[in-house]
Amino acid sequence: ADPRVHLLGFVSALRSLYKASALLVLPSHREGFGNVLLEAAAMALPVIASDIDGCRDAVAHGITGTLVPLGDVEALVAAADSYLCDPARAVAHGEAGRRRALAEFDPERVWRGIAMVYERGLN
Repeated sequence: ADPRVHLLGFVSALRSLYKASALLVLPSHREGFGNVLLEAAAMALPVIASDIDGCRDAVAHGITGTLVPLGDVEALVAAADSYLCDPARAVAHGEAGRRRALAEFDPERVWRGIAMVYERGLN
């Protein structure tokens, strides 16, 4: 076992984990929507995720994070290395992610958008 890896099990208070992290990696094969990516972005963390539906909605590639081809371990490692070796880029992507998460995914804004879709469907 690698001493740098900590298996925590279920954790309900994620804020402290985000604060202790340098980045968030989500090498998912399927996502309905990447809420964890938005949570990390709101905490100003750069994110790396698979280039799949759901993740594409939550990550602005090259601006708030990096999307890597599904199953491409080498690309994922390279993306992580690029953030760890370039802290200024990591900070810039993290800050851009926070701005985007707060501006575009504010719950009130999302709920208004959903309500508008339903209203259009009723008319």
